[in-house]
Amino acid sequence: MTSSLNTCKNPLSQKLLLWKHVLVSLGYGDARTVDDIVECFSLTGWAHATGVFDKHDRAASMTVQQLEGIALGLNSAVVGALMKGPWTPLDADAVEETVSEVDKGWLAECKDVDLKGRFTAKRFPIQQKSKTRLIDDFLVCGVISTVGLPEKLRVESVDQVVAILLAMMRSGRGPMRLPWVGRTFDLKVEYKQFGVSEEDTNRSKIALKAGPDAVRFFDVLALPFGATGSVVAFLRVAASLAFIGTNGLHICWSSFFDDFTAVSPMPLPDNTQFYVETLFRLLGIDFGSEGDKAPPFNQVFKSLGLQFDLNKVDEGYFTLGHTDSRRQVLLEQIETMIEGRDALVSSKELERLHGRLVWFNALVFGRILKAEVSVISKFSRSSSNMVKVRGTLRDAPVILRAELAKDEPVLVSEAISKA
Repeated sequence: MTSSLNTCKNPLSQKLLLWKHVLVSLGYGDARTVDDIVECFSLTGWAHATGVFDKHDRAASMTVQQLEGIALGLNSAVVGALMKGPWTPLDADAVEETVSEVDKGWLAECKDVDLKGRFTAKRFPIQQKSKTRLIDDFLVCGVISTVGLPEKLRVESVDQVVAILLAMMRSGRGPMRLPWVGRTFDLKVEYKQFGVSEEDTNRSKIALKAGPDAVRFFDVLALPFGATGSVVAFLRVAASLAFIGTNGLHICWSSFFDDFTAVSPMPLPDNTQFYVETLFRLLGIDFGSEGDKAPPFNQVFKSLGLQFDLNKVDEGYFTLGHTDSRRQVLLEQIETMIEGRDALVSSKELERLHGRLVWFNALVFGRILKAEVSVISKFSRSSSNMVKVRGTLRDAPVILRAELAKDEPVLVSEAISKA
């Protein structure tokens, strides 16, 4: 990309010019986001203070210069771990997917790599339902340790959608006499739509196990999934898009990373969909426009693993509960632990279970569930890679299974907002 918006003449550059013009016209505090899209984002050093997030300094634990001094040792450890690891079909999938990323311009393979003074992340695959997801671990190579944050990053959630609906019910205005509907708009390959600065591209690499005794290296051209700098960059992008939608187009929506959940009174969902999709297209944002990624507006819709039911909004309430698929994934994982009593479970598996339970528990507010989740949390932080399923860790899954079976949607009433 060119380094100046004023010299941009290609269609993408024109979209970026429009993006910045809209942000400035609306008085957005971080119009610099577009400049950083043009210059490409950094993965190291202090993040920019945007003025749109709350101030909260978190200094880096080391400087880039300090990391350069120990990079050879860290990189050697990454390469050694990849060489020693077993070769699996999942690794073969990772190689195939990585090659496709090279074809798309997100990575560039490098043949001769100097492990001194470069920062080499470890790429590894994880299985997610029917697809393989690639994670780039920038913690092991020290890159994450060089990132300083002047602000506390903010992500929205279903709370914003709940607040919108409650505010409308409390207002008692005409739109609340109409049915309300909702849906989620999903951005495609969210991080990969934005580039990495030339400086960090030159010194940041990704190492991938490419065979029983082989490792391949790649330059990082697009924001990688696994770096704090990527999170900072994308949240700034998402916040600017959400601001334009809310303040410029009066869309009732919330933004959680790449998921934008919108609600609309009938008969306006077609208008809302037009505004959202046109906004993304005008600014050059790639989003899901067909298939499962583009569900129609409906009174019953899903958002972030939760299900809204707005059939009774005109009567002053609606319900919010977990989706059957989210509950089933949890139950299957818990059942596996119950069936494997007195067996061993990895701390990583417990960590994944804990993350899912925390998300689930956020809507339940149950003391029993919270207590058992804390048990899972304790053992997930074990210093051992494998943990014996016994004692409280043996009992917790049984109690969790019973509590999950009793889970019911939460009724959110207009009365809640009239205290």
